[in-house]
Amino acid sequence: MSKLINLRHFDLGLSHNINVYPRGFGRLTSLRTLNPFIVNGKDDSERCNLGELINLNHLKTLAIDGLGNEVDECEAMNAQLKKKINLHTLELIFTKWGEERDGEEIIREKDALILNALEPPPKLEYLRIEGYKALIMFPNWMTSLTNLKELEIRHSSLECLPPLGKLPFLKSLKMWVIKRLKKLGVEFMGIEESEKKEKGDIIIPLFPNLISLSFEAVYHWEEWNGIEEEEDCIRRFTIMPRLQNLVIHHCLGLKSLPNFLRTTPLQELQITLCPILKEHCKRVTGNDWPKISHIPNIKIAGIYVQRDGRECEAEAKVTSSNASSFPWASSFILQYINIILIKNLLVCQNFPLGKNLHALITPFFLFIISGINMIKAFDFLKSLEKLLLLVFLNLFTLCCVLCKKRLIRKSFSNCFLCTKIFKFI
Repeated sequence: MSKLINLRHFDLGLSHNINVYPRGFGRLTSLRTLNPFIVNGKDDSERCNLGELINLNHLKTLAIDGLGNEVDECEAMNAQLKKKINLHTLELIFTKWGEERDGEEIIREKDALILNALEPPPKLEYLRIEGYKALIMFPNWMTSLTNLKELEIRHSSLECLPPLGKLPFLKSLKMWVIKRLKKLGVEFMGIEESEKKEKGDIIIPLFPNLISLSFEAVYHWEEWNGIEEEEDCIRRFTIMPRLQNLVIHHCLGLKSLPNFLRTTPLQELQITLCPILKEHCKRVTGNDWPKISHIPNIKIAGIYVQRDGRECEAEAKVTSSNASSFPWASSFILQYINIILIKNLLVCQNFPLGKNLHALITPFFLFIISGINMIKAFDFLKSLEKLLLLVFLNLFTLCCVLCKKRLIRKSFSNCFLCTKIFKFI
């Protein structure tokens, strides 16, 4: 690898199962894309560490995986991300799904120090942070990312969100699986106490260019508060003046929506698997209905209650008894996928392409899991349950054949897909 000095793009995507990289990536100084760069901080002269990135100053896209292992603050500083002025896309992955680490208090402190040391250049446009275990996320550089357009925070243990309201060009904000967050308030807006007390005619925009906002699987979230109801305070701030899409999914404890949604130009609101919020957002009778009634398209629990500004009575009355007339399209798609899986099974038994097929069926498996979970949420999809289970059975058979023929791993326990399937069962 170290001899490929003219290599521009190294991209494994999501289809890899590699834990360690050999040293030598630091010599690939022509790289523009490095996805992912897997680090391992153990004292081993043959393994990569973050110091290998110090001279890769042409990078535009970078994903770093393994930050939750033995990486420390000093090693993170050696990466010198701030000097990579061409970098526009950055992913920082601390812990992979399902991984657990000992000594949570120590891990939280280390994660916070590492994140602070991995300061990106101010012109960064896309940032994703995953597996971050600290309870707060206030790195010194977060509010200086004045060019940031998209931010994703996934699988974190945050108790409060960072102050993002002053980021001038942020267009998309996605929060996915936030485990400890219970309350969202003015700290999220980035409002300082001195700004609330000041008097004057200057209007302060918060999230001035935010278009899309998504909260998914924020399990313990109960309150979402806006600014105080005092007239002077309301007049001083403009909140999310360009917001178009708001998605709230699987937030079981969320009780209400903030008042400032009344003044946003929202065009679409989706609320699913939020039982308390669903009751409060009932048309006309719900306590939160006045806050959202101006939104042209409102979808609650998978059903439009308002579309293009008009009430959708017909759609609201759809039940499992009369829904059997329209899922034929979904049924056709699932049958087509099933046929593909069966063909792959036959090919796999007679042609040595098992490894490639194994990578191919992984996204199919994840799709089927999503489909089965969807059936649990929406009664009118239950007619597809048998077909989905049939597809699942063929997928499982295919995976077993691959493992049995030793095309991928020598045992089921070392097979990524088998492990996922057994966990699901």
